[in-house]
Amino acid sequence: MAFSVRRIDQAEALSGANILVHAYGEPPWEEAWTMENARRRLIELSSPPDAIRLGAFCQGQLVGFAFASPHTSAIGTGLYVAEIAISPSHQRMGFGTALLTHVERAAIQLGYLQVWLVSRQIGGVANYYKTNGYNRSNALCIYSKMLATAVLQPS
Repeated sequence: MAFSVRRIDQAEALSGANILVHAYGEPPWEEAWTMENARRRLIELSSPPDAIRLGAFCQGQLVGFAFASPHTSAIGTGLYVAEIAISPSHQRMGFGTALLTHVERAAIQLGYLQVWLVSRQIGGVANYYKTNGYNRSNALCIYSKMLATAVLQPS
């Protein structure tokens, strides 16, 4: 199956909202994305001027995307892959690997030292990243806190 990967603009990115909804509605994610929240997320990801916005196309149709942005840490600047998603009907066909390869090439062209992302620790998704040469950090984990919907009053 012939496909291509290229940079996309914000309008093309927004046309992929359905990909986000469907890809993350499936296992292992099983997240209930609305189209409105998917569009908001894609606006957030595609708005920064230094964002790397890539789309995977099959027969001219957007079937997946990756968004990455520069992130500087103590070791230097790298690309943070904030989102990568492939339409469920096009998964396991090489689109995700092609997108990651293009992100890595962009990082090299920009002189960056690393590409990193946040994902599941175990299962098929973790194995996918390991197969593509990504290693799990032993030093970092994600912390989050759910906030009440009521406005917090200063004490």
